Amino acid sequence: MKLVIKRQRFESRRKSYLFSLMIILMLSHKFFYMWLQDDYMMGSLKYSDISVILSVLFTGLVLLQYGWPRENRIKWFVYAYAALTVISALTAYMIYDQSIIRGIFAQRCQLSYLILFLGVERLFEKHVISKNDVVRIIYLMCWIELFLCTIQYVYYLISGNLFLTVGAGSRYESARLYFDPGILLLVVFKSFSDLLSTKRKRIRNFVFIVWTAMFLMVITQMRAMTLAFLVALVVGLVIWKSEWLKKILVAIIAIFVGTKILSRYAIIQDLIKVLTDLNSDANYNVRNLGRAEFISEFAKSPITGRGYPSISSSAAYNTLQGYLFVDNGIFGLIYSYGILGLIWWVALWVTVMLKAWRVRKRQMAYFLYFVYYLVGLVTDFAWFWTATCSFSILVAMLLEEERELKDEAVNYNA
Repeated sequence: MKLVIKRQRFESRRKSYLFSLMIILMLSHKFFYMWLQDDYMMGSLKYSDISVILSVLFTGLVLLQYGWPRENRIKWFVYAYAALTVISALTAYMIYDQSIIRGIFAQRCQLSYLILFLGVERLFEKHVISKNDVVRIIYLMCWIELFLCTIQYVYYLISGNLFLTVGAGSRYESARLYFDPGILLLVVFKSFSDLLSTKRKRIRNFVFIVWTAMFLMVITQMRAMTLAFLVALVVGLVIWKSEWLKKILVAIIAIFVGTKILSRYAIIQDLIKVLTDLNSDANYNVRNLGRAEFISEFAKSPITGRGYPSISSSAAYNTLQGYLFVDNGIFGLIYSYGILGLIWWVALWVTVMLKAWRVRKRQMAYFLYFVYYLVGLVTDFAWFWTATCSFSILVAMLLEEERELKDEAVNYNA
């Protein structure tokens, strides 16, 4: 009887944590763009801060119940970023007289979502929730999001109206909506990996990959990130577990056929033009000016950078001259955290890339995810500025994948 009660309690706790994690994921990703992210709830708190608060509470409860995660390098990157947060706030205080509290508060999203990693990682270690549980949640979210975004795009073309909370513009004389692909990447590369390695659910995986490609190229019309997506797929073909000759042949055919098909799209034609002459594109020229400004400011205090600006501090925020971190990739991170921040990023990326490479034969989706953001790091650093919730969960899943691989090796040798 006691065993039954204990099992029921465990299942109830497991479902509670999974439900909480799903809510945090949905809120952090604008609740399928039906969430009023930028509206102020009270004082300086926005509605988007609900997910920030829940992330900290989630990890706090997990750590109180199960203790800290076991020794691994990744958790020290969370601690290191917490230190960088304080250092950047102190730097901004000394340079712009920006309030230290305001400086830390401005970085609450990045810090809280990285803290979320500690909670998810500990739940994986204690086998309270599994990697597959989280995968199912993310799959469901991605299908819902793709469906809603596509319906919104078609409806906007017909009526010019928006029923989702999303920005709209135009490019190539057609409508463009500003959706964030961050969470879709968690699934699209897994779908691609599964498509190559197994015969199960091939139609579903193929549909998801093509649908995501159309999302990037037609709905959001992201140029640099479309390139990063295509590069990641080619890398996936190359590291696909088969004979090297077959890999190279498939990659060459894929590139040739893909180029022929995709070159009909204005976004690909424009991307080729931009790559050959960056100065001919007004949008990229603005980014070049932004990077030049960030580098110029960074040179004044290269070790710590210029601190993280808060919108409530006019002196700190006006220094950016309207240039956005998210549009200038890693240069925004260097501006705020200096060489210390660059060392943190390089060490983190090398660590996760090596871990992802070790499990590539089992699941290469992780490696392709990091390749994607590595290709786009100059123009897009969204995993840090806007999608760190998804990033933290993905890294926790990667560590769980690595643990399972080691356990299988030990059992095999035994």
